Amino acid sequence: MSDTPNVVSRRNMLRGFSVVSIAALAKGCVNLGLPNVNNGNGGPNGGGLDDLTEAEAAAGNPDCIVTTEATEGPFYVNLNRVRSDIRETQSGSTLSLTFNVVEADTCTPIPDAVIDIWHAGAEGRYSAEASEGTAGETFLRGVQTTDAGGIARFTTIYPGWYAGRTVHMHGKVHIDNSVVTMQFFFADAQTDAVYAANAVYNTRGERGTRNEDDGILAGANEGVGVFMKITDNGDGTYAGEITIGVA
Repeated sequence: MSDTPNVVSRRNMLRGFSVVSIAALAKGCVNLGLPNVNNGNGGPNGGGLDDLTEAEAAAGNPDCIVTTEATEGPFYVNLNRVRSDIRETQSGSTLSLTFNVVEADTCTPIPDAVIDIWHAGAEGRYSAEASEGTAGETFLRGVQTTDAGGIARFTTIYPGWYAGRTVHMHGKVHIDNSVVTMQFFFADAQTDAVYAANAVYNTRGERGTRNEDDGILAGANEGVGVFMKITDNGDGTYAGEITIGVA
């Protein structure tokens, strides 16, 4: 992990409530489950994430540490879908998400931040994309506003996989007419367990790209990734927690 990371404040971010990705960094107060992983110390394939590092990431970290913004990807659609349950008719393991948005330096909650998330379904497809055969559909996309405690919640499914990418989720946080764009990752061991327990994720065979092979994750701030903390509820459903600290 870099000792002197660069941080771009909201004042210097691109202005305007838009769909444009910006090159900025955000800080994560990870006591509620936004750990970061530096894969620069090696791994089974050289420079990759090893199991120990991922396990530590999934367990969380009590310190506020720096997390990097990531590209929004090719499947962002500004639908302004204000809703907490974004599953629609999608099959998959239910994942209840809690987002905590805070000031990076003090971890003070930020109310009225708009959180926009989207991700692939169990079959690896995004909604609202003609290239995916899903034009006009809106599944697994939604928008929520943080309450007085800086909290927003979603109900979705555990993301599926598609060729060339590890399992991930996209997110945007809109604050004071500024936008922070991120991608959230999942420990491979956790994903393996979820997929093994639910056959809907395995209709296309075994996923080919894991965290250590993912170009977006490897290229983010010298391999620092934003990992979501997942809790197995023991009934086939899961809970995820993330705290996003914004400078």
